[in-house]
Amino acid sequence: MQVFRHLNGSHPSSILTIGNYDGIHLGHQAILNKLIVSAKKNNLLSSVMTFEPHPKEFFYPNDAPARIISLREKLEYFDEKKIEHFIDFYSKWGVYSVIIGGFTPMPFKIITVTSGFLKFDFLIFILSAIFARGLRFLIVGLIIKILAEKSLTFLNQNKTLIFLVIPVALIVM
Repeated sequence: MQVFRHLNGSHPSSILTIGNYDGIHLGHQAILNKLIVSAKKNNLLSSVMTFEPHPKEFFYPNDAPARIISLREKLEYFDEKKIEHFIDFYSKWGVYSVIIGGFTPMPFKIITVTSGFLKFDFLIFILSAIFARGLRFLIVGLIIKILAEKSLTFLNQNKTLIFLVIPVALIVM
């Protein structure tokens, strides 16, 4: 098994699974078995991308759950299963992760802190973050501008029904 902490250049085509793999439980085993079978069937390499340390351990060191397995045990398990590549996420895909994280509703601070922890290039991070967050808020602003008047009209026309249905729905739930 090859372990990549910093990817440079091109790499052979692979089938990839991404996750914390903080304990190799039955769900993880099923995913990894499917990965291996699919890789062999399609004549591709099997690859696992994970995070070290676990995000909860990084963000909440005092309240982090106990480790189920160590990084070494993870790597040994992947090696036993004949996983061919173990990949550090930010090395090659850092810019994309910042842009995707900045554009989607996922907690952007996870991307921010992890980028710093993994010594991601600061200027590239800043430019990617400004682009992604700016684009996200531009789109949200346009949606609000386009739908605001229609939404207010709908709410004013149906306020009695809405204010009766919402409390009933909350009580029933």
